[in-house]
Amino acid sequence: MGLLCLSSVAVLIHLSRDVKKPDSDDNELLGRLKEGDAEAYTLLFNRYFEPLYRHAYHMLADRDAAYDIVQDVFAAFWDMRSELQVTSVRYYLYAAIRNGVLNEIRRSNRQEKRLEEFAAFLQTQEIPADFLVRLKQLEEEINLAITTLPPRMRQVFLLRRDEELSYAEVAERMNISKLTVKTQMNKALHLLWKRISVLFMTIIILIYLIG
Repeated sequence: MGLLCLSSVAVLIHLSRDVKKPDSDDNELLGRLKEGDAEAYTLLFNRYFEPLYRHAYHMLADRDAAYDIVQDVFAAFWDMRSELQVTSVRYYLYAAIRNGVLNEIRRSNRQEKRLEEFAAFLQTQEIPADFLVRLKQLEEEINLAITTLPPRMRQVFLLRRDEELSYAEVAERMNISKLTVKTQMNKALHLLWKRISVLFMTIIILIYLIG
């Protein structure tokens, strides 16, 4: 069964178990929302935020990522209010959460792939001696940035980088889910990239110019 199918099943199970039936005025609030009524938006936000957050966390096992996804969904819900073609607010929001979770998983996989491709690229290049200084500087910046990561995120990153453990092995070592490992790794790479992106791109450009 594919990931998308599993996610759809998870949505239905969650809805049947944990989500209270929406109040009968959902449609009324939606109509007011389309007209730009901020109070209607706030009422829907307060009604659905917590169950949506629980649902996202259930799939990702990462509180920060779940929170960010729900915030993004509600931000888009407001921004697109005048264009919404919705028959059920509840199912619309849960579908948006599901898509947000899937995008988070895909982004995590892409970021780690880029890191692996860059490492492989460097191994194939004959880099002049003066570039070693820049690479050493990059390494120092990365190591410094790693020390600023939250403890669990730092542990995940170091187990993957230094001990070269698989996602499954890290999950077993830390007694967390494989998906949590992927999410934590994704967030670590995102935070590290913000710290080193300028220096990193400088090195890439210089390597390209001498290549």
